[in-house]
Amino acid sequence: ESRVTIAYRLRSTFDYGLFGGEGVSVGNNALVDSYSSSGRPTDGGNGDVGTNGDTITVGINTDIRGEQETSAGKDMEPKEVPDGASSWTNKTMELFMLLPNQTIDLDAGEYYAYLVNISDNSTINITGDVTLYVSSFTFAWNNGTVNINPGGSLTIYAGGSISLWNNFTANPGLPPGSLVIYGVTGCNNIVLGNNSSIRAAIYAPTADITVGGNGVVYGSLVGESITAGNNTRIHYDEDLQYVDPGSMAVEQYFAGD
Repeated sequence: ESRVTIAYRLRSTFDYGLFGGEGVSVGNNALVDSYSSSGRPTDGGNGDVGTNGDTITVGINTDIRGEQETSAGKDMEPKEVPDGASSWTNKTMELFMLLPNQTIDLDAGEYYAYLVNISDNSTINITGDVTLYVSSFTFAWNNGTVNINPGGSLTIYAGGSISLWNNFTANPGLPPGSLVIYGVTGCNNIVLGNNSSIRAAIYAPTADITVGGNGVVYGSLVGESITAGNNTRIHYDEDLQYVDPGSMAVEQYFAGD
């Protein structure tokens, strides 16, 4: 009697913990694993790392609790900016913070900003479902915070590079799927500085993404290249497979008696 076993994998925008189109490098003493933000049972072993290229570099004493896949063939087309986004409610003045210790509230809606600058010890509070198109650069300085209130979400279309400097915090306590960042054409670099902590799903296929030393990411990072520094912690949220899902793909095929 012959037996055929086919294993499937759900292809989605966020189907890896780390994915670099051209390559991935993870420093020393780092960890890549998985969890479920909804509390589904998991052994934590789905922190997959992948590339469409042929190079995944893993440092000394680094633990990758998942597959390491080269020549993956992942679709890396940039997302499109939504039609009319440049005409959304303009929040450039409010979001260009020059002084420290500021707090800006964004309620549910669609907003445009030419540039975002979160100054030292400042906070953006999100209430409800917010979509933000930033046509130029996004900066956050020491101890800057993006806080999403329960029940809210933030989707960012970033048309320029993103620099989130030391001790930046985003979306503390909520599922990564409530903060989705799409780096569109023109977003060439994303830097998460040393000691940063972010819960987010980031898809920026034209960007080199760097996570500084001791950085912590809950979610998924997809870029042209990924560099994660020493002592970083990347915790892939398996529930992100259902955010922007694609087709089912055959991953393994066995035939025999």
